[in-house]
Amino acid sequence: MKENLALDYNHKIGIHCASTAMRDILAYYGLDLTEELCFGLGCGLSFVYWRAPGMFMLLQGRGNELEKDICEFLGLHLNYMKTDHEEFGWELTRQYVKQKIPVLVEVDMSYLDYLRERFCLIEGTRLGGHKVAVVGFNDFSNVVYLSDYAWKDFKVVSLHDLLKARNSKSRIAAPKNALYVVHPFKRHRSLAIALKNAIRVTCHRMLYSWDSAIGVGAVRKFAKEAPRWPRIMDESRLKMNAFISNMMLERVGTGGGAFRRIYSRFLQQAADLLQNRNLYLLAKEYSGLAKLWTNVADLFAVSAHSPDRGIFSGEQAVGELLNEVAVREEKAIRDLNKCVNE
Repeated sequence: MKENLALDYNHKIGIHCASTAMRDILAYYGLDLTEELCFGLGCGLSFVYWRAPGMFMLLQGRGNELEKDICEFLGLHLNYMKTDHEEFGWELTRQYVKQKIPVLVEVDMSYLDYLRERFCLIEGTRLGGHKVAVVGFNDFSNVVYLSDYAWKDFKVVSLHDLLKARNSKSRIAAPKNALYVVHPFKRHRSLAIALKNAIRVTCHRMLYSWDSAIGVGAVRKFAKEAPRWPRIMDESRLKMNAFISNMMLERVGTGGGAFRRIYSRFLQQAADLLQNRNLYLLAKEYSGLAKLWTNVADLFAVSAHSPDRGIFSGEQAVGELLNEVAVREEKAIRDLNKCVNE
């Protein structure tokens, strides 16, 4: 039976797609948290430096399991699944929405006009990993209502475009029709305990990752290798990677500074809730790191237009900046680890 359905779903403009969506979904069920707290509870602070197939250099300043981690630390029930079948993925999504349950889905931004235009994506660029909440649909006109972090009102997109965006074969974070469903809840675990555990896990992942592409080791590797990218790729690939790196560090839902700025605010709020003065000091350190990462992102922006300038210029100041980032990243996370484990 065809339907036209839109949930009574309140949304406020946010900083990052996933943490905004999780804030709104938790509020939908009656738990009001700031986006910063959601980001921190989701172990949002991370660093990924990975050479993807086709010589794409993936940089990312946040963790990959934010939705799962928030629910884990708060004791909430989360369903997560992926499928190669786009119609099946949509039917699952539709059935949840019919039950008045919002669904968080992954999309490739390049397939949705409003995202492609907002972020001036270069033709042919495929960029997965973006999260939007499906909050309604209209079977009669074949459109879907989306809640997205940077837009006040729901975005109306064709079902055809959404299916393509969810089933993209992007080399970077292919969506694979992924969906996340937070089930309704009446109670949750202690926020104070959840905050402490989330910070501890964040520190452990940054310091002791099993994957060399993640954590402080990845920051050191990036700082050493980034200026040398011209040795392993041609000019067009170099410009593309510089453009995407600038976007991933600064422009696309990071809040600026490779997510360090939003994490700084999380630590300030956690300091208030936990009455921990040392967290205030660490919040200031992460604010400083955010400024350094913004400087790195600005260099990538220059290189996206002129590959012989910016981060690939070979100037001594570039190496010094990258080294300072690596040193301060490791010191900050070690200090944070000590703070929450004393």
